[in-house]
Amino acid sequence: MINETILVVDAGGGTVDLAVLETGSDISDGGEHGQLYEVRAVTGLSFGGEDFDAALGAWMVLGPSGDRVFGFQPSAARRIWDEAERVKKELSV
Repeated sequence: MINETILVVDAGGGTVDLAVLETGSDISDGGEHGQLYEVRAVTGLSFGGEDFDAALGAWMVLGPSGDRVFGFQPSAARRIWDEAERVKKELSV
């Protein structure tokens, strides 16, 4: 079995929570009963919910370089905000 380090991100509910997990076999039983998950670190940031939606929406309009990547009409802001929220929820599953 491959041991791995996994970063878990939960970006919802008004915060962004992060956890670092390590996986491995249960050595005491020869690995016959599945994997173990050990939590190595956890933290939370006061950045999430609507803050995350706004940052994601800005990135969708401006792109990673910060330069506008396409023509933007202010009337489209609500649709972009809604799409940013949908993407955040999908990424959080």
